[in-house]
Amino acid sequence: MRVLLVEDDASLSSFIEKGLREAGHQVEAIDNGKHALTLCMTDQYDVAVVDRM
Repeated sequence: MRVLLVEDDASLSSFIEKGLREAGHQVEAIDNGKHALTLCMTDQYDVAVVDRM
């Protein structure tokens, strides 16, 4: 599964990314919501995990 991870807290992002990769997923982690929107419009992801704040 291809996952877009959007999280601005570097340590939390690293923790989540590690867990997703260990579960066998392809992860693209970014820290910027505007960049995430651009990626969602130009690339295909199965799921996006987005920082709620």
